[in-house]
Amino acid sequence: VYGTTNPTFGVRYDGFVNGDGPGSLGGTLGFDTTATAASNVGAYDVTPKGLTSTNYTFSYVTG
Repeated sequence: VYGTTNPTFGVRYDGFVNGDGPGSLGGTLGFDTTATAASNVGAYDVTPKGLTSTNYTFSYVTG
């Protein structure tokens, strides 16, 4: 809705092994998007960022 803040974004994880899960990741999950409260109504790319791991390599997928 025009004039409101962006909704809460979420992610889906895939590929953990040996009982690992999102709790085994470091960093802080964040998101990049060009959408703001002043943006026209429409579809905008959202890209996750900010997680770290010594055991995993990430492929962030824009959605």
